[in-house]
Amino acid sequence: MTVHGDGTYRREWIYAEDNCEALLTVLEKGKEGEVYNISSNEEHSVIEAVKVVVEAMGLTEKEALIHIPNRPGQDLRYSVDCSKVRALGWVPKTKLHDYIPTYIKLYRKHLGL
Repeated sequence: MTVHGDGTYRREWIYAEDNCEALLTVLEKGKEGEVYNISSNEEHSVIEAVKVVVEAMGLTEKEALIHIPNRPGQDLRYSVDCSKVRALGWVPKTKLHDYIPTYIKLYRKHLGL
């Protein structure tokens, strides 16, 4: 995996199924014309997330990571206020540490590994 810079920039991570559930909640309960940000509020640095992937794959960081220079203008953090969608009753159910192993299994199955 390629990591730009030192990977300390932070992102929010969300399980695809949780994202879909949030969209369904907005379709069913949201107001037409309103904007609803969907977010897990689960913030990790990119390097933290990469380490979860490396561990789930049974590899070492030395085997799996390549650090390259940071991109010009790299954002230090991506995060949004999801209080409006939560007020509709939606909450994410799955954490990064729980869904990454599932994604790795699906990836390996797809490749026939």
